[in-house]
Amino acid sequence: MTKNSVLVDVRDLRKTYRMGKVEVNALNGVTLQIRRGEFVSVTGASGSGKTTLLNMIGLLDDPTDGAIMVDGEDTRKLSTRDKSEFRLRRLGFIFQFFNLFMELTAIENIVLPALAIGASRENYMTKAVTLMRSVGLERRIRHYPFELSGGEQQRVAIARALMNNPILVLTDEPTANIDSVMSNKVVDLFVRINRERGVTVLMATHEKELAAKASRILELRDGNLVADRKNIPS
Repeated sequence: MTKNSVLVDVRDLRKTYRMGKVEVNALNGVTLQIRRGEFVSVTGASGSGKTTLLNMIGLLDDPTDGAIMVDGEDTRKLSTRDKSEFRLRRLGFIFQFFNLFMELTAIENIVLPALAIGASRENYMTKAVTLMRSVGLERRIRHYPFELSGGEQQRVAIARALMNNPILVLTDEPTANIDSVMSNKVVDLFVRINRERGVTVLMATHEKELAAKASRILELRDGNLVADRKNIPS
């Protein structure tokens, strides 16, 4: 693995939470690398450390110990403001609860990241329409989230995550609030985005059938990385 091919480099990552007088070790010295262009699933039971790992890599939380390099940046050296800028310009996030603004239309939700970096209206509106078409929502541009199904809302969230051309998309249990048929369609969309756009995808899921669509599967158990295997997608 050449240096330039490594997008995420995690070394001896540890995270300890204090709950009253009790310390909970969410991650116990996890070490791994993710290459550019990979689609990686993170599996494990509830409480295994999946969300904690994604939050650390996504700069949403700070590790107790260890190092994380993302796109050549030592994240320990970034200020709070630098981390916000890094997330906005280089990372895309997709959450299980969609996190859409109910008072905004689908396309207004999608353009929010572009507005945050000061992109021109002409550029971001054209791109937003293209993204909506790519996720099959070209007829839902002016619809509000409450007028969309769960699967459609998640596809809006996917388009929003791609708005600023991220190098890495992180998605935590993205199918938890949609049915099994739509779950497969959503993860198939991740596969297509990964293959056609070359975007690296890191997806946490407890569903083995969905994890099997990735080209690599990591398994966490009690905060430890217990398996790391290549996979031939089903």
